[in-house]
Amino acid sequence: MNPFLLALPLGLILLVLAGCDPASSQQEQAAPQAPPPVAVATLKVERESIPLQYEYVGQIAGSLEVEIRNRITGIIEQRHFEEGGEVTAGQLLFSLDDAQYRAQLRQARAAIDSARAQKLTAQAQLKKAQRELKRVTPLANQQMLSQNQQDEAASAWLIAASATATWAVAISTAEAASSCWFWLSIC
Repeated sequence: MNPFLLALPLGLILLVLAGCDPASSQQEQAAPQAPPPVAVATLKVERESIPLQYEYVGQIAGSLEVEIRNRITGIIEQRHFEEGGEVTAGQLLFSLDDAQYRAQLRQARAAIDSARAQKLTAQAQLKKAQRELKRVTPLANQQMLSQNQQDEAASAWLIAASATATWAVAISTAEAASSCWFWLSIC
């Protein structure tokens, strides 16, 4: 037989045996080791109600803008509302230093009292003039007094009547002027 042919199977067997070396198989097994497992946090799942909330980005604007202006001047002592808050008609917004307004109210009341006193005086003069005119008219008709004296009595009566009416109007005017200060009198 041919020695080459004999050497060929023997070489193949050696080659196969060299590939099956136990030391080389351990190296192959050690090289492809996987990394250690990753730590994972876990939660226990439970059923519960969650309130539904939405958050939006946007701008808001009031439906009505109101400009507030003062009717009287004064020093603000206290504010009775929150800025940007809702207010209602008739709600007290500010408290002012009311010392000067209280003084004006006292003056208005004094003017009313004075006008009432003047009216009483005018009414007394009117009654006196009425009595004088009643006394003078029959005497003047009988020509016991001059026409001039009757005219003076009639004029005195007219003057007293107009003075009474004037003071009645003055009282009404003063009361109307002081009525705007009524809120001060209840403080």
